[in-house]
Parts: sequence; structure tokens; C-alpha cells
Amino acid sequence: MDGDDDELCQDTGTRDIETGSHHTDTGHSTGENDMAEDDSLRFVDEDNFQDEVEASPLKDGNAEKDYFRGHPVQKETRALRLGLILLFLSLAIGTVLVVYCLADALSEHEDVPLHPALIAVLFLAWFGIVGSTSVFYHMKLVRRLCESHKAATDSQAIVSSFFPAQFRERLLQERNQKVGDATTKDATKDATDNNTSSSNNVGGGFSILPKAQLKRFLDNGSGEMQSRGNPMLQSSAPLADLYPNCTVLFADIAGFTSWSSEREPSQVFLLLEGLYSKFDMIAKRMRVFKVETIGDCYLAVTGLPDPQDDHAVRMVKYARFIVQEVVNIVKQLERVLGPDTADLRLRCGLHSGPVTAGILRGERSRFQLFGDTVNTASRMETTGERHRIQMSQSTADLLIQDGKEHWVKLRHDLVSAKGKGQLQTYWFVNARNNHSSDRSTASGSRSSDDHKDAQSIGWGDNEDDFVLSLPPMSRSAKNKRLIDWTVGILSQQLKRVVAQRDPSVAVQAMADPNAYLQKKGETPYEETVEVLELPKFGNASVFADSHSIELGHDIEAQLRSVVTQIANRYKDNAFHNFEHATHVVQSMQKLLNRVVTPEEINYDQDCLDDIENDLHNYTYGLTSDALSQFAIIWSGLVHDVDHAGVSNGQLAEENPELGEKYKNRSIAEAHSVDISWDILMQPENKELQQCIFATETELNRFRSTIVNSVMATDIFEKDAKAKRNQRWEKAFSTDDTIPAAESFQDTNLRATIVIEHIIQASDVSHCMQHWKVYQKWNERLFREMAMAFDEGRLSSDPRDGWYKGELWFYDNYIIPLAKKLAECKVFGVSSDEYLNYAMENRKEWARKGEQVVKDMADRYQKRKELEIGGLTTDEINGFTPQDLEYIMKKLIQKGRNNGTKRVDAEKGQNDAAQAWMDALEIYERAPATSEMRDRSLVFPVYSGVHAWLKFGKIKNDEDGFFEQNLARKFVRESKRFRGTPVHYIRAMALLCEVTAVSGNYPAALKLLETLKSSYDTQEHSLAVEKVYGVDRAAVVIAQSAMWYDQMGDTEMALSVCKHVTTELLPDLDPTNTLGMFELLSPVLKILKQNGLHMECYNLFNEHVHEAFLKNHGPDAFTPTKSLHKPIVWLFAMSHDPDNFEDFDEVVEWLSEGDNGVPNDNLDTIVIRSTWGPTDMAAELCLLVAKRLLKENRDEEICKKIADKGLRLARTADGKIKNKNGRVVLYFANKVHAPVLEELEQLAKTLGIYTEPPERNEPPAGVTVNLPPSYLVTPVDATEFA
Repeated sequence: MDGDDDELCQDTGTRDIETGSHHTDTGHSTGENDMAEDDSLRFVDEDNFQDEVEASPLKDGNAEKDYFRGHPVQKETRALRLGLILLFLSLAIGTVLVVYCLADALSEHEDVPLHPALIAVLFLAWFGIVGSTSVFYHMKLVRRLCESHKAATDSQAIVSSFFPAQFRERLLQERNQKVGDATTKDATKDATDNNTSSSNNVGGGFSILPKAQLKRFLDNGSGEMQSRGNPMLQSSAPLADLYPNCTVLFADIAGFTSWSSEREPSQVFLLLEGLYSKFDMIAKRMRVFKVETIGDCYLAVTGLPDPQDDHAVRMVKYARFIVQEVVNIVKQLERVLGPDTADLRLRCGLHSGPVTAGILRGERSRFQLFGDTVNTASRMETTGERHRIQMSQSTADLLIQDGKEHWVKLRHDLVSAKGKGQLQTYWFVNARNNHSSDRSTASGSRSSDDHKDAQSIGWGDNEDDFVLSLPPMSRSAKNKRLIDWTVGILSQQLKRVVAQRDPSVAVQAMADPNAYLQKKGETPYEETVEVLELPKFGNASVFADSHSIELGHDIEAQLRSVVTQIANRYKDNAFHNFEHATHVVQSMQKLLNRVVTPEEINYDQDCLDDIENDLHNYTYGLTSDALSQFAIIWSGLVHDVDHAGVSNGQLAEENPELGEKYKNRSIAEAHSVDISWDILMQPENKELQQCIFATETELNRFRSTIVNSVMATDIFEKDAKAKRNQRWEKAFSTDDTIPAAESFQDTNLRATIVIEHIIQASDVSHCMQHWKVYQKWNERLFREMAMAFDEGRLSSDPRDGWYKGELWFYDNYIIPLAKKLAECKVFGVSSDEYLNYAMENRKEWARKGEQVVKDMADRYQKRKELEIGGLTTDEINGFTPQDLEYIMKKLIQKGRNNGTKRVDAEKGQNDAAQAWMDALEIYERAPATSEMRDRSLVFPVYSGVHAWLKFGKIKNDEDGFFEQNLARKFVRESKRFRGTPVHYIRAMALLCEVTAVSGNYPAALKLLETLKSSYDTQEHSLAVEKVYGVDRAAVVIAQSAMWYDQMGDTEMALSVCKHVTTELLPDLDPTNTLGMFELLSPVLKILKQNGLHMECYNLFNEHVHEAFLKNHGPDAFTPTKSLHKPIVWLFAMSHDPDNFEDFDEVVEWLSEGDNGVPNDNLDTIVIRSTWGPTDMAAELCLLVAKRLLKENRDEEICKKIADKGLRLARTADGKIKNKNGRVVLYFANKVHAPVLEELEQLAKTLGIYTEPPERNEPPAGVTVNLPPSYLVTPVDATEFA
């Protein structure tokens, strides 16, 4: 790294010092520049921002008191106040003494009934009252002066935010000319002379308070400054200057227009205020002048009003800070403003050059910028990209002159700017947030330094890779924010439910709420009702105060738990996912807000009951029923839970049991209702249940509203659609005016229709929102259906009919639905908004749709090629360690489940292999890997990939380097793991095995010695089996017998067999049949090869066949079960073929179907490192056929068994040799070759010989797409010694 972050911090300080000397020449003090320098440096510590904001007067409740306590006016008057008090005391005491003396003298006369002390007290009280009144009046006067001074200071700050200092002074001086009196004529004349002498001269004093100047300026500006006879406009020069060296910034919020189309106006302003207040604070600290905001566009400039030599560098730093700040703010605001808020990004454009700046006087005087520089900066922004800073040639040149050439990256394509033609522009890049500095490119075309810089600043060879180092939002982090937002929405609505509930109604004890449900059918579809029963008016107050309601910790925790469980039950579909559910909830909330607070009601009525009555009637009772509102929002949350990503028809084919359960009516919707209802009704959510529905009536109303709402989203269920249309015709006439409902039943009918239309409109609300919102969700639905088609779950390719299908959908559903919203008369301006958007989107689709479909198809295909485990490279690069762990666990679970639980075994195995490979690729490529707290998560991934390599479902390279280096990485990772050694033992065992398979037996034996030094059978075997299923360390010790045999050392091979059977075997788990099978296979091969057939028979029969029956029973399953009896027969016949007693049973068994044909996956695994089950079965067929031929038994049976044996042997031959016929599995071939040769000779004798088929390419398997480090030289055993 070049230390760009330090430069971003330190250069600000350097430039401020340089600017400071210039400021001193123009009248600013050195102290002021030092303060600015300090502020600029302090800005680098962004953590102090929040602390300083929290400490500001706006955040401090005692700020006003502290302000007055330390105010200069207060300090100056304290001495005066103290003097007045002392004066009053002196006068009081003196007067009391005089009065006391006089009273004492008079008291000598008997006719004067006054006591001296009494008179003195009366006079003292009088002086006290007068003195206290005077002091109190004085204090009030001082306080009013302080308040006036504070208001004037605030006004001065407001003016300062709109106008630079020089312009502000000149502007107020000119106002003084207009409003000055006789006592200020001289000052006014001086100011006028200064202004007329030079429009650039700044000077003069103030004769009135800033607040009065501002007030008179704003109040009088409306009429006077626009009048033709305005003396200011006639007598003074325009307030404007030319600034030759400036940099202008335009910053626009990308995606704001479409985002705002989904939200209420108050939410839009909450976002803008949150962003722009932060921008202003940063601008103030970095001495960047904010000019104005125009909608969501922010305009700022450097180089004025005071010249700044580093104006380009300063503005680039500022742009970089606000771009990053937007990411932080929108993530926080998403919890309040809902889905997609965190996706908003800033787009910035910069240009440097001369600027004309001044105050454009008029009714609302504003400080404005003019000139070609401003126009070009605007073009830089409009032609830029989200979360990127584009700069012009002039700005780039200034950065290069200041030594910041590493901040500048040429944009490859020229920019076409209106009025400018083709422009060469540049991107800003920086070194912040680099994730990795040691990863190398696959091609190696860059030098190491170049590549390091490329990695650090976030760009690659393709310009598409060149972006600011923004970590994309991970799914888990985004879902957490969406859960927070959803919980907040439901919590607020639940408080309204509690506030509206009659306090006199006791909570009904319902141990099992489901027992109180009055269901009208067996399925949710059958539960739907024609009319929902809402409560009558008067049962609850519309304006009940919900802000004072506290739900309690238990209820809030249960609500969060339920929402989280529901979110987790959503599948990772492109469209029908949890994010879309929150989008639906947001749209429902917007429509509900229009319904419950209609603008057509007169809220100025004196009687609150009258307003509530009007609201109730106008909204068909929905305003009066908070529980129904809660149920409506809840239905939006749950309406697509566990959606399979296919239509109900396809779902019924894939899951007939589910179709039968719901009678093939609205299967997905009914399934969602039941899943979410079961989650809510869990016993641990008892407090939440009682809060939602306190009585049986509320329970049934809540359930009915949810069922009707969710069922309404199945718009392709013909019968239900027909019933809804009938209800509409019954409830709403074609009249333009909707009369008041004649009965309570009519009101409920209309309320039912409104509720159904709320969720129907919200479910497809993207079609009735901004074009970009529609494009986003339309493409997601397209991607989901294209994926279903590619997986064989959709009969027709959506690419073919998507364009016409969308037109039909708009004409026959979306636009009629939008019109119905308007006809309901309760949705206010939202109905017009939805209809307008629907009409505009339909026109736009008709014009652009065909090209849009083509582009979507191209992006889908490209995404498929770029995705790893359904994730793009950018998403993987942006993972946090927690995100990476979450995704790894999901893929591990997918790999395990697909390998064992899929009906389509072949597809399930391919999917499992892909999942394991995806997990490995993501782990290798994610920058967050180095920051994972528990890297042992990758251990089962290494093991899983190795297993599917054995199965042949993952494509290995011809030399086997990938498999060897996979094991090597496993060893390295497990060696660093501080915990149980079982992972290291497993890793070393795999490394030994793959090294031996490659034919490097000496290296394998050296590695085995290293393994033995860490492995103890009694201590580790059960622990390894518990984690990985099979003790691979014990297996490779047994396999080493074959390594010695291959090297010609039969004595050592038999010694290993003896060690395994006498020392290892007793300590291993006798119930692990598969482990015993793998352990004994190499031992049995060596023993049989040396003629020890009965030893083989006894070992296998005792530790595999009989042990399985004893420990698990005859009905249990293990992958090797079908081989047990044939292998026992094989060893018995090998010992004495002619006297084998069960020969007839064997003949009958082999003659039937596929008996003797082992599981292909098991054979593929075992044959790689030992004697394969297929060869065992082939040899059994050979022995039986030879005896049949010898005894002249049934010739047809003999031919049949011989043919089966030949086919089995040739199957094994295809695994032992590659496509060129070269042996690659040496162990298996040593037993296999003689058996195949004898079977071919026997087939020729029997006249059934056929030429072997051509060797086909092995199954493609999952392609390995890992860094080159996985394809290097073979393992060096000394590396792990």
C-alpha cells in the first residue's frame, strides 16, 4: 500500500497550513487558521463525530441553562447586580437604625403606642420587598437580553449557512443603507462609498443586531427587492465575483427516485435530512462550502469564498468521505425506512475551473454558482455510476500535479455529455478497505507490485471489476436489518391493538388456542369466508394513545423470535423470498395508512366521537379495528413462507403428499399459512398470543383475516377468483359515488374486499411503482423461473413468452386491479398513484420490453457462469467472517442432505458434490477467511470434497495434483487448529492415501510414520469416527500392507496384516460395519493373495457379517450389506471350491437379476485404494461358473453366471484404467487382471465372448475452478515429517 489513508488524513493538514498563510494575507488571523487546521485533522477521527454531536447544545437537555450561565452579558452584569444588592442592604440597614432611634425617642412619650423594634421590622420588610422586586426585574431583563443575543447568533448562523462571509457582510451593509436612521447616516455613507468604489471590497461595520438585519432583509425582500424602484437594485452593484480556481461537486443519490416511490413523504424527508445533515457537518470540518440541495442532488464547491490551493484534493477527499458515509447511514436507516434503503448509493461528479459566484437577489435571495465549470460538473455526475466518483480531465490534472496520481484511473470509454461532446474522464480510486494483499492472479500477467496495488484499490483487468472498495451487503446481515424493521412495524401495530382493547375485557385463558378455532374447513382454502366479521363502531377508540403502551420484554422477545423463525423458513429464491415479503409488508403499510387516515374526513369537528364515526363509516370499520390491521400486515409477512419457487401445479407434481393434504387447491399459500401459524402457536409464545388475541372472538377474527388475505394472493385459482369477483359486484356498484353501507353486513363485505385488495395490490406492487422498482422485481421473477426451467421444474422456457406475458398481465390484472383500488374510494391519492405508475410502466414495457427480456436473459446466463454457490464474486468479497461461517454451514448442510435424501439419487449426488465444491471455492476466495474465528468449519468441506472425488462426481486433474494438494491444505489447516487432534489425524490419513494412490509409496510410508506419532487407536479412533464416520487413520495403516506388496516386500505386508488384526482390530468400534469393511479389505486382499483363504473367511465373517447381524439385526441397512454373504461365499469357495456345501444356494442367488452387483458408489470408493467389491463379485462368478462347467451342470446357468462375471470385471476395468487403457489403480489391478483374463477365456470356451466396448469418457463431474496453488507439484513427504 502507498499509505493513501494517511495521505487522506495528513494532506488535509498540510494544505490547511498553506491556505492559512494565504488567509492571513487577506485579513484572517493565524489563530483562526490554527483552529481550522485542528478541525481538519480532528475530522480524520470519524469516531469523534458522534461524540461531538451528542455533546452539542442540540442534544443536551441542559444546554440552554449552560448557555445563559456562561453568557458574556451575564458576566458583565454580575458586578452591577451585586452592587445593587449591597446598596439596598446598606440603605435598609441605615434606615432601620434611624427609624429605630426615632421610635425609641418617641416611645418615651406615653401617648405613642409604638415599639421601636416593630417599626424597624416593618421598614425592613418594605425595603426587602422593593429590593427583591428590583433585583428580579433586573434578572429578567438580563435574561431577555441573553435570549435576544442567542437568537441573533442563531440567525447569524443561518445566514452563514446560505452565504459566504464576504457576501453576507456586503449584503447586510446594503440592507443598512435602506433601514438606517439618522444616527447611522455616517456609517451608511461609509458603507455605500465602500460598495460603490469596488464590488470586491469587504469592510464596514454593523449598526443593528444581526437578527434585525436578517429579519428586515427577509421581510422586506419580498416586495422591495422585486419592485422596479428598489433603491438597492438601482444604486448598488450585483453581489458577485469571479473565482478562477474552484472545484465543483455534484452528488446524487442513485436509486432515490424509485426508492421514494415506495414510501410516505415523511420517510423520504427523514432520509434526506439524515444524509444531508451529515454531509453538512463533514463540509464544515473540511472547509467545503455547501451551495444548495436540489431534490436529492447536493451541490458543493471548494476554492471560494477564500482561495484554496488544494481545492481539487480537498474536494476529492470530501467526496470520498460522503460516499462512504452514505453506506453507513442507509444501513442504519433501513431498520426504520424498510427494504432497499441499504441499497442506496451516492454518485459523484467533479470538475475544476473558474466559477462565477454571487447572490441572486429577489424574493428569496440565494447564493448561486454559474459558469461552464458548474455545467461540466453536473455532466460528470449524470454520466457517472453509483458509489463512484467521476472527475474531469482538469480535476485529474490537478490531482496529478499534487502527487495524487494513484488516486486517478482512466475511464476506458469516452463520456458523451450534453453540450460537450465526447469527454475523457477519470475514476477516483483509493486504498481503503483492501481485503487482501497476498492473493495472486491466475494469469500472472501483472507484476506482484501491480497486482498488489490492483487488489488494494479494488480494480482488476476488466473495468467492470473497478469499483470503490465497497463490501456488498451479505444476505444474513441484510435479513437481520429487515427482521429488525419488520419487528418494529409489528410492534407498533400491536401497541395499537392493546391501546384499542377494552380494559374491562379479561384475557381468556386458552391453553391450546387452536382448540378454540372455529374452522369452516379442513384446509386454509376451505376456511376462507365470504364476509369477515369486524367489530361494530363504539367498541374501541380510533385515537387511543398507543405511545404510552409498553409490550414488555417477554412479548417483544417472542415477537422477534417468531419473525426470525418465519424469515428463516423463506427459501433463497430470487423472487419469492423474505426480502420480497418485506416489500409486500411495506406496500401494505402504505395502503393501510391511506385507509385509516383518509384525507377526505373533516378533522376540524369539535366532537371527537363525530370524527371517529365518520372514519369508521368511510373506511368500512377498518380504522376502528387495530387487530385486523395487525392481521393484514402479518399476512403480508407470511404469505410466501417456504415457497418452492414453482407454480402450484408443479408443486403438486414434485410433492404429491402436499398436494393431497391441501386437495390441490392453493397449495403453496395454504402451506405458508400452516407453517407460520404453527410457529406463532408454539407454547413458548404464550404471552405474545395473549397480547394479539385476548378472547376467542379475537382469535377467530385474527385467523380468518390471515387466511382470507393469504388465499387472495393465489390469483390463478379460478373458483376463488370467481367468488371474489361476485363479492365485488355485490358490494360496489358501478356508480361513481359509493353510498354509505345500508347494514352492518354490507360494511363488513366491503371491508373484506378492501382487505383482499390491499394484499393483492401489495403482492404485485412493484408493477405499480417506479419503472426501476418494476424492473428489479420483474427480473428477479424472471431469474427464478428461468432457473426452474433449467432444473426441469418448468415445462416452457420463460424467455420465449415473457414479453407478451407481461403485456397480458398488465392488461388483464394489474391495470384492472389499480382501477378497483380507485373505485374502493378509501385509498386516497395512493390509488391514483398506483394507476398512473401501472399505465406508464405498461407503455414503457411495450416500447422497451423485448430488449429488456434479451438483456435479462444475457445477465442470467452470465450470472450462472460467474456464480459460486448462488453468490456473485462481489458478494463473496464482501462477506464478513460471520457471513462466511453462515454460508459455509448452509452449503455443508446442503451437501450432506442432497447426498442422502434426494429421490433422484444421481441428481442428488451431483448437487451434493456441487455444494461441497462451492463451499471450498468460497472458502478459498473470500477475503474474510483469514478473519474467521473457527476455521475448523472447513474440515468437513475438505473431507466431503475428497469423498466426492472418490465417487467421481468431482472432476480430478489427470495427475491427481488437485486431490493431493487438497489433502495438503487440510493438513496445514488442521495443524494450526488448537483443539482435538482428530482433524489433523483425518487430514494426515487422507494425505497418506492420495499419495499412495499416485504410486509414490515411499512418500506415503514416510507420511504414515508421521501420522503414527500422533495417533493412538484407543484414544482417537472413536473420536475420529464420531466426527467423520470412519477412522481413516486405521484404514490407511491397513492399506500400507498393499504399499509394501506393491514394492515387493511381502514379509512387511503380512506383518502389517498381523498388526491390524491383533493390535488395531480389538480397539476399534465393532458396530461400525462400514469402517470394518474398509479396514479389512486390504488385509483380506493380502491374505488371499498368499493363500490364507480360511483366515480371510474367519476375519470377514466374524467382524463384518456376523457382527452386523448381532449389533444391528437382519433388517438394518449398511452400504455393504448386499456384499456380506457373497464375500463369505467367495472365501469359502476359494479355500475348497469342489467341496463348498452352499454351492447350490450361491448358483441360485447369482442367477437372479442383479444379485452380486455391488453399489457403484461403494465400489468406486473402495477400488481406488484396495480390492474392489466388483472384482470380488466377478471372482465369485468365475469360481461358480468353473465348477458348473466342470460338473457339466446346466449350461445356460453357467453361461449366465459367466457373462455376469465378465460384465462385472469389465466394469471394474473401466475404473482401474483410464480412457487410454493405462492402469491408474495399481492395487486393484493386481487382483483384477488375472480374474478378467480367466473370465474372458471362459467366455470364449462357452461361446459367449464379445469384444469389450470402447472406453468412454468418465462422467464430467463438477469442474474444479480453484486458484493455481491447487494444481502444483506432488506432495513432498519431508514437508510434514
